[in-house]
Amino acid sequence: MKKYLKYAAMFGSLTMMLTACNSGSEEGSTTSGDEDITLDFWFFTGEDDPNGENTINPVIDSFIEENPNIQVNLRQLTWDNGLEQITTAFAGNSVPDVIELGDTWFANFVEEGVLANVSDLVEPIYNNHVNWDTVTYQDEVYGMPWLMSSRAMYINTDLFEEAGLDPNRPPENWDEMLEYAKQIEENTDASGFGIHAGEPEATWHYFMATAWSNGADVLNEDQTASTINSPEMIEALEFYKEMSNYSLVSQSEVIDSEFRAGNIGMSFSGAWGVFSIPRDAPELNFDVAPIPDGAQSTASSFAGGEILVIPEGSDHKEEAFKLMQHVASEEQALDHMQRIGSMFAAVPGVEEHAFFDEHPQLSVFAGQLESAKSSPAITEWQSISRHVVEAVEQTLLNDVDPEESLNQAHDKIENEL
Repeated sequence: MKKYLKYAAMFGSLTMMLTACNSGSEEGSTTSGDEDITLDFWFFTGEDDPNGENTINPVIDSFIEENPNIQVNLRQLTWDNGLEQITTAFAGNSVPDVIELGDTWFANFVEEGVLANVSDLVEPIYNNHVNWDTVTYQDEVYGMPWLMSSRAMYINTDLFEEAGLDPNRPPENWDEMLEYAKQIEENTDASGFGIHAGEPEATWHYFMATAWSNGADVLNEDQTASTINSPEMIEALEFYKEMSNYSLVSQSEVIDSEFRAGNIGMSFSGAWGVFSIPRDAPELNFDVAPIPDGAQSTASSFAGGEILVIPEGSDHKEEAFKLMQHVASEEQALDHMQRIGSMFAAVPGVEEHAFFDEHPQLSVFAGQLESAKSSPAITEWQSISRHVVEAVEQTLLNDVDPEESLNQAHDKIENEL
């Protein structure tokens, strides 16, 4: 839970610091015309790639070419401490002009009043993008969707063959997934599946892919009440528990390492593995398949999102929106997508792009976006997701009955709401 507690502490500290600072602060102003200005753009994308900054440079170069009076300073953030740097900047009223955020942080920053409302500005281009729910809070828009990601199933094709399974026919539903895991466990020296646990983000990302695939959800449609103890959710956690009998249950780092070592037959993960597995384990033969359907519904996946926002304290909001619109535009986002590979442009019909004809494994992730779901844009989600994780781990690690675990989580979530 350390990461969750770290986030909670940061946003709590931000509230206190903003209260102290805002009494003497002035509204950010905007400039227009041909005055020479410099925008500061903080971004994360490409952080895992030593050449990450180069993936964004062509986008920025084309913007400067179209807007010669505007220069852009880039600052690469890391997922380890980027949130802390952003929070400190807001608290100290020394903000950049455009920031890339992970969508799970969005609602907290809006609630603090530190993001500019761009609802009117995005109205003319609304239909040019998808995933607007990641930047919408209480029917107002505070940014632009930029890049999307999803999760899918990785399979070790050699282990499939060793277990007597056809790697060209991955499991399509829960019954097959359970049977395949059992056969791999019983006929090889490997675990049938890898279940993520012991960490706040990945645990709920991958469990909820299973739950959503069974028609379950944590909250009702208007996000005002808990539905975590619904029959569909109980069935999903019961299935997860049964799968754990033929699985390695551990943290993401261990799951990923053991899959690369050839010790796990199947595992959920993100598109980055399409590039990192051949680099880290060149002898491993693997493929990618959609997440299997649940007992009650068709498959779903977790959808992560990278969004662009303008701090309320920016002195150049007009130019900042121009930069944000350029970076997220269909032309630039699709071009950027092809350099990154593991993140997909938040534009309609992205899964039909010719890029995926040349990268069939990545096309599986793009195809999952159609039914994938994001975390709710509510300030309580960080604490609510913690209760989801607790319920999953109570059942998997402490052998608590799934219904009991989910009933306990239901009561805690109702208190949060």
